[in-house]
Amino acid sequence: MAGLIHFRASDNLNNTPVSAANPLPTVLAGGSASNPNGNPAAPYTGQQALTTAAAALPNRALVNGIVVQALSSNTGTVYVGPAGVTSATGYPLAPGQAVSFGVTNANSIAILGQTTTDLVAFAGS
Repeated sequence: MAGLIHFRASDNLNNTPVSAANPLPTVLAGGSASNPNGNPAAPYTGQQALTTAAAALPNRALVNGIVVQALSSNTGTVYVGPAGVTSATGYPLAPGQAVSFGVTNANSIAILGQTTTDLVAFAGS
């Protein structure tokens, strides 16, 4: 693939040996020896019904952010944004559309809809 560069763990790009002065990268917060990059073991997914007032998604810590999608069966527009989102300040999603956010907790995203029979689906990690 043009434009992609692949590295192996054995690649030593600067020819500097690993030592106390030049250690290997540390495990990120939330990681473990078997999962050093801190990614969760499984994705976090769900669906939430809309209300005509802004409502936060469930409280869930995230490492890589979240995607929010209006179900294709929806009949109205979904508005997505921070707490207190309104139809004037939110990011509008027509049925079937999605948006992603690099947030650290799902509950920092609020949704609101024109009809309470519509749903959003979300997936994060």
